[in-house]
Amino acid sequence: MCRQCEIKPVYELTNKRKFCEKCFCRLFEKRVFHTVRKYSLLDNAKKIYVLCTNVKGNILFNLLKKAGKERGIEELKIKKLRATKTKEKIALENNLDDEAVLIVDSIISKKPDFSLLGPETIIQTKKTIAICIKPLYFCLDREINLYAK
Repeated sequence: MCRQCEIKPVYELTNKRKFCEKCFCRLFEKRVFHTVRKYSLLDNAKKIYVLCTNVKGNILFNLLKKAGKERGIEELKIKKLRATKTKEKIALENNLDDEAVLIVDSIISKKPDFSLLGPETIIQTKKTIAICIKPLYFCLDREINLYAK
């Protein structure tokens, strides 16, 4: 049973703490907002562009919309990475599972590159520089799919 509501749980953390649907959604949003605050992901940003390619992108768009209301941030959906101005950031839909894959790939590859890891990274190509944030950094794929339901 959910500890707070005494309702049938839909999710169980690794420490055996169980959550009903409503409490899980609250926990998920709290985790994302905590990541945004702790790493100052929205600070000094006039615009946040959300890279939307699937369900995770839409969830991220809605969560940042909720967090950005008090900061006056405008979110726009884009389909591919592009150069940004100094006060603009791109929100990626990378989560904890994606970060684990990046770590393993970096270890296995002959040229390890750990610069893309972390909740805020700078992606630089020959022509573009983009400041990328990852608000879903501490969320699992399973949790994101459950939140989407």
